[in-house]
Amino acid sequence: PSGVDFLAIQEAPPSPVSTDIVFVGRMIKEKNVPLLIEAIRLAKSHGRSLNCLLVGDGPERPHLQSLITDMSLQDNICFRDNMESSTDVFSLMKSSRVMALPSVREGLGLVLIEANACGIPVVTVRHPYSAATDLVIEGYNGFSCDLSAADLSEKILAAIDRNQPWEDACMKHAQDYDWEIIVDSIEKVYLST
Repeated sequence: PSGVDFLAIQEAPPSPVSTDIVFVGRMIKEKNVPLLIEAIRLAKSHGRSLNCLLVGDGPERPHLQSLITDMSLQDNICFRDNMESSTDVFSLMKSSRVMALPSVREGLGLVLIEANACGIPVVTVRHPYSAATDLVIEGYNGFSCDLSAADLSEKILAAIDRNQPWEDACMKHAQDYDWEIIVDSIEKVYLST
């Protein structure tokens, strides 16, 4: 697999801006952000007012902004783009309670490992074209859900409401994807031939 710079993530300071949910990715159809917006609307209709930060930009952003306005979620969901560095993104992740990735197509989903390295759980969608669920150990570093706003909302709330802290398990899981470990594994393969 690919890896992450675990030490660089650890050195990123938490952001002063805190959120319940963070999404990080390109605003394209495959990322399925409308499902996340609907999940937040459902939570709100059940008395749970969550705030969400959508980090990234892309061709779907105008549609997503309209959807947020149509659902009267402007107080719950905001956008953040033009991040100067990955450290800024890690800082935002560290100040969030859960990472949501409703994508229906992911090769691996390194953003989930980065979120775990920041000490937060992840919620992703089970889909045949996405390998992101391969990174989730149910209840250990997050949850996977059905391709429905109701199940996504339920799993996000389960991650937020959990009685035990997530940080240790999430970080331990992410350490297995540190570049040092990945490179050592690759080197062993090359040296064994």
